[in-house]
Amino acid sequence: MKSTYIPFAAKIRRYKHLAKQINRMLKDGSFRLLDAGEQKKLLLKLKERLKSIGHLFPQRRLRETLAGIALLLGTALGNPLEAQTFAPAEVNPFGIAPGTTYGYPAFVDIDGDGDLDMIVSSYDYDSYQPAFIFYENIGTPESSAFSADVFEVNPFGLFLSGYASTPAFADFDNDGDFDLLIGDLYNSGFLFFENTGTATAPAFAGAQTTPFGLQNLGIELPTVADLDNDGDLDVLSGSLYSTIRYFQNVGTPEAPSFAAPVVNPFGLSPNGLVTVPNLADLDGDGDLDLLYMLYGGGSQIWYAENTGTPESPAFAAPVVTPFGISANGLEVAIPVSADIDNDGDLDVFINSYYGDIMYFYENTSISVQFPPTAANSAVTALEDSPYEFGAGDFNFMDPNPGDNLQAVRIVSLPALGELKLNGAAVAASQEIDVADLSGLTFEALPDENGSPYTTFEFQVSDGTDWSVDAYLMTVNVDPVNDAPASANSEINLLSNETHTFASTDFPFSDVDGDDLAAVQIISNVDRGVLQLNGTNVTVGQEIPVAELGQLTYQPVFNEEGVPYTTFDFKVSDGVAYSDDAFTMTVNVTGPLSSHDAQLDAAVQLSPNPASDFIQLIVEAAQALGDLSVVIFDETGRTALTAGFAKQGQQFQQSLNVAEFAAGVYWIKIESGGKFKTLKFVKF
Repeated sequence: MKSTYIPFAAKIRRYKHLAKQINRMLKDGSFRLLDAGEQKKLLLKLKERLKSIGHLFPQRRLRETLAGIALLLGTALGNPLEAQTFAPAEVNPFGIAPGTTYGYPAFVDIDGDGDLDMIVSSYDYDSYQPAFIFYENIGTPESSAFSADVFEVNPFGLFLSGYASTPAFADFDNDGDFDLLIGDLYNSGFLFFENTGTATAPAFAGAQTTPFGLQNLGIELPTVADLDNDGDLDVLSGSLYSTIRYFQNVGTPEAPSFAAPVVNPFGLSPNGLVTVPNLADLDGDGDLDLLYMLYGGGSQIWYAENTGTPESPAFAAPVVTPFGISANGLEVAIPVSADIDNDGDLDVFINSYYGDIMYFYENTSISVQFPPTAANSAVTALEDSPYEFGAGDFNFMDPNPGDNLQAVRIVSLPALGELKLNGAAVAASQEIDVADLSGLTFEALPDENGSPYTTFEFQVSDGTDWSVDAYLMTVNVDPVNDAPASANSEINLLSNETHTFASTDFPFSDVDGDDLAAVQIISNVDRGVLQLNGTNVTVGQEIPVAELGQLTYQPVFNEEGVPYTTFDFKVSDGVAYSDDAFTMTVNVTGPLSSHDAQLDAAVQLSPNPASDFIQLIVEAAQALGDLSVVIFDETGRTALTAGFAKQGQQFQQSLNVAEFAAGVYWIKIESGGKFKTLKFVKF
């Protein structure tokens, strides 16, 4: 699987996090409980992270997090990584064209996109103009590519005014981006260009001469590293006549300040006219060795191994053509190291100063199997629906080329809901082959949702090793609308009584907590009249809750029954109707069935039959309260309604029936909850 690019700052954080983790294990004794293979994997992983950042960052600031691990790094990791081997020289690699690298090249991820770009400090002897030439890497971190047609002169505000030497990119002011220190060959001394932009959008201020107290002593060909392991960047500079100068940084990581130089420090003793140094950990032991060119009637590549300590470097006697790396007969051969293929080790370039050719030596050290890694992940399920996992949900990463996800281990189970594999509950520590991941599902509890809803931990395997860390899978469950529910209901009324409905007549429940929004009439009554605002209701009609007070039922006049009639309905929460229909039962009790319901009064109608007016006379045993009069036709439809204020024992009223259609009518007189009904004929 292709490696995932990790930004430089994130690499530092990952290194420190793992160092702290191993230190905790050493302190609490859990490291000793691991078998030798697992111990070695952890340490190799840490060493690899250290190597990926150590050549661009002060090592003391990295190593200060090691604490008790330092000894283990020296012993457990020494042998597997010390035997560096390099492939035979490749000419003009990665699309680099002859004639395009005149001068001193440097490889740096100057635009923060994850691959190494190439910047050459050059001098054009045809135009007599110095320049920085920027070749953006148009490939990938693992497969770099450059083009002679893709370049920029004096990029990001960089500008040269004279001859310059080896460019050294590093974070001199500890602000997270790459600044530039370069030697000024003939004006002598150093030039410093501060990056006032960002790690992804660089912008360089104008050149500062002899920055940070660096003395102007002549030709300087600098390389930069934390050589005394005190957390800041020092300068090692090549020069003329068998001279290398060491400028110790006695300031801070944020504010460098350099002491007077020491000539040929740490036992170094180059023997040539010009020395061009390059610091690189070429034996993989965690400290910086020196690869350098000596010029004196021709070029040779030399290597001095650092056999001292991080705080006190000491270089062994140099050897020529180390690891098979040669000047290849170049008159002036400039050595540059970089992990150009993103495989965790440093490769070497030998560039002809005159730009006609560049040689590439790929580091082909024995591959060490590193355990895979992953990253915390999150998935989103729908309420009441299982989530089906796939391999992509587990964020698998592996530094070993060609390794892919082979299995997932469920380290801990979710606190809510359930993980299932092909329908069976998953157990803690269960291992699931990648081919079976399509059968891994998560089911939340019914009608539950949340973001986050629950979590569980997992590890990943490349088929050889499991990830050292466990990672967190967060499960979010998005809510969905559940259909509401209701129940069968009934209303009870007296013969000839009209019932006005309310929302409470229609039972309603909803697991989402929604309120009743509407009622739908699924089937109509077979007796009497169901009306909305005086108009007969039709099957399928939807009635908003705000209009339920206008829904009425009137039985046929003088009919009764228990049950009397029914109609079916559904309820809605505003999004969906209940899945089932429910029954509303109407019970009608006759007016004579209860003596208590009878109005204690004599009632007369005259004339009867009537044509235009009918006289109503009521003589009660006691004074009457408020009195209402309702006239119905044979279908139960209301023809007239009238109300009168409190009366005495006698009441007389003329009622206009001239507009009534001919037929049989009933008149209902009600007072104090008691009533009497009489029949009359209109002709």
